[in-house]
Amino acid sequence: MSTAIANRPALFGIDPVASTFIAPEFATRPPDYLGYVPCPIRTELRRRLARAFRYAAPEPVWHIAPRSGDPDPYDDLWRHGDANTLPGLITEVGFGNFLRPAFASRWLDTGFYEAPARSAAGAQADAATIRPEFREAGLVDPRGIFQVYAAFPCVILADPEKLRGRPLPATWADLLHPRYRGDVILHGSDDTVHEIVLFNLWRDHGEAGLAALAANVRDFWSPARIVATAGAGDPSGAALYVLPLAFARDGARPDNTVLVWPAEGAWCMPMYLFARRDRRLPVRYVLDFFAAPEWSYFLAHAGFPPAVAPAHPAPPLLGKLRWPGWEFVRTRNLEALRAPLQAAFRRGRSRKER
Repeated sequence: MSTAIANRPALFGIDPVASTFIAPEFATRPPDYLGYVPCPIRTELRRRLARAFRYAAPEPVWHIAPRSGDPDPYDDLWRHGDANTLPGLITEVGFGNFLRPAFASRWLDTGFYEAPARSAAGAQADAATIRPEFREAGLVDPRGIFQVYAAFPCVILADPEKLRGRPLPATWADLLHPRYRGDVILHGSDDTVHEIVLFNLWRDHGEAGLAALAANVRDFWSPARIVATAGAGDPSGAALYVLPLAFARDGARPDNTVLVWPAEGAWCMPMYLFARRDRRLPVRYVLDFFAAPEWSYFLAHAGFPPAVAPAHPAPPLLGKLRWPGWEFVRTRNLEALRAPLQAAFRRGRSRKER
């Protein structure tokens, strides 16, 4: 952390760079807003919320979940929450706990939560304003429970020097070819495939696809290590990397690397929100924040394409988006599916090492 950030005073008792924040009213009422967002934008979201709600009355009670592995007082909310404790508004990413059958059957399928059709400022995304790439990828929820406000895409980053004459992959399917054996690094850790790759790959190519990619994977690295290594001539580097667009676009060396947006579409997860039907007034302030063009503009520049194109110039979408779809999510117990799919991937790595 830079000295400037470390020495910056907290805003109204809020340290926007702390790992977690719980509003002072937490003990007296549930949060108006509970936020789960990707790690690269978590700190900035805290900072902007603190500024946005400075003069709000009544001030929203809000909590942004900490990074993975840190204590989260709401970690089991999907299991133990009731009408008196559930937040007014929730933002979630991808295949999270709120999609589990125990929560969905009780709070989503019954109409307790819904996609807010329009914010108080009237700037919330209507169906007509959603970018066509989001429609074509099936990111718009046909049941109207979740409102997708952005996407979390993954792409391929190639190091042409390390390809050594092999063709640049144009599709995700190309990444499974044995010519890339042992020359692919995935973002992640502990030999665990990130859910963006896991579910998209299995949906498109089945367990055979998991095994084929596993045979090509050399290691799992953090996105920060990937962008520090790709194109740097580091002998530990690989020819191909799979990582979030947020890191690949701005952190890599453009003269020595190539960003590949696969032709099928960048595998992605939706970033979405849903609100109680009986939400309190402060929830409106949060909805206004997420509907504001400034937030969409920030997301676009941070590598998380917003569902509605920003009003001001911003990086364009470089191609299609691809994800398994809401029907896929709603007709499967994703938590029960994770372990066997991870096991199928590990079997592919084991066969490679024999």
